[in-house]
Amino acid sequence: MAKKRFNLPKWGRIVLWVLGTSVVLIVVVFVIWKIWLSTWKTYENKDLGFSFKYPSTWHIVTDLPVSRQQIEKYGPVGFYVDSKEKLPNSPMDPIRSPGDVQVDIGEGKSIIEAHKLQKDFSKLKTVEFGNKSGLVDSGISRTSYSGGLFVFSTSIYVESGNLEYFISSLTISDTASFFSKIQAKLYNLVGVTILGSFIFN
Repeated sequence: MAKKRFNLPKWGRIVLWVLGTSVVLIVVVFVIWKIWLSTWKTYENKDLGFSFKYPSTWHIVTDLPVSRQQIEKYGPVGFYVDSKEKLPNSPMDPIRSPGDVQVDIGEGKSIIEAHKLQKDFSKLKTVEFGNKSGLVDSGISRTSYSGGLFVFSTSIYVESGNLEYFISSLTISDTASFFSKIQAKLYNLVGVTILGSFIFN
């Protein structure tokens, strides 16, 4: 007795083809992403006890020594992990470039306590970063900021010893266009991945 063949209708074959193609594309993108992540550099600061990974084409941008001595003598220190090597230094231009992660390190709890009092930072969740636990906020994603441009913001707050770390990734689209928003989303993904790679000893 001949086996009965199961024939899908045309629409069923189309659905299967779309699903199969989508799965292949997802796998390809995932593999490419993992390969790219394997090329990232590692920044390690043994003096302050933290490290993180960042894209090999990005830059560590700072004007001051990132050290405990600097903090104890002069106060908080900050630096950028940025897609550009040189940044504009203008208080009227807080968004330095499309890819931008800012790291601020200081003594005490003033940064964390100040942000806890703000409504945007009222739903913080605890996450482990190596040997330390920290607070993560990713509540800002809006189009009503800076002339209708699209904004993503994710921040982490970690206390280690007598120091507090405030690390934020802020991404804004160049224009309100669809492609500019897509670019902002991609840069935001990179920024969030950098934040997620932080380890504190």
